Amino acid sequence: MSVILNNLCFSYPGADTATLEIDHWQVDSGDAVFLQGQSGAGKSTLLNLISGVLSGATGEISVLGQRLDAMSGSQRDRFRANHIGYVFQQFNLVPYLDALDNIRLANRFSSRQQSPERPVSEIQALLDDLQLSEADWSKPASRLSIGQQQRVAIARALVNQPEVLIADEPTSSLDQENRDNFMQVLMERVGRDRITLIFVSHDRTLEHHFKRVERLSDINRAGGR
Repeated sequence: MSVILNNLCFSYPGADTATLEIDHWQVDSGDAVFLQGQSGAGKSTLLNLISGVLSGATGEISVLGQRLDAMSGSQRDRFRANHIGYVFQQFNLVPYLDALDNIRLANRFSSRQQSPERPVSEIQALLDDLQLSEADWSKPASRLSIGQQQRVAIARALVNQPEVLIADEPTSSLDQENRDNFMQVLMERVGRDRITLIFVSHDRTLEHHFKRVERLSDINRAGGR
């Protein structure tokens, strides 16, 4: 199994009710799961717990056989850098670094790479696949459009060939052509590298790319926030 949740409960400080109450949920290695839910349903909260960005939940959170709920913050950070790719909803790019350096930065944080950095040609090929123009590779992230920033964030999540890829609304800022191209590139890489994918979106037109489709409301007894 790649991801196992047991008796998971999470509440934000000061909240009257829980955001997440999940009795059991699991994702097998190599599975690609589309998790659909409306705004406020707790999707991003769940992804942040599975990736170790967020702590404070009760219950079991196991990823690749490791108990994230038993790790310290620094241990979770190292685990995420080495094993998990994350397309954040807000991108989290370093604004003054260009596209190439934002991606190189993720590579440098990972200690599982055999060499200190991925060859620049591999990063460029990834940006090419995602249809980011070569003229934009050397621009600071702050000078890129929202759609361009999103493609850089996607490339950054894929560069280390993660065992688990978490995607939080990764197509929300892409036009239809770039969205369709991204989905093709994503599913090809997920299949080729046997990546476990947890893909969260409210866009149900993307469901046909996945064999496993679930509603967060079906597994979350708390009903989100």
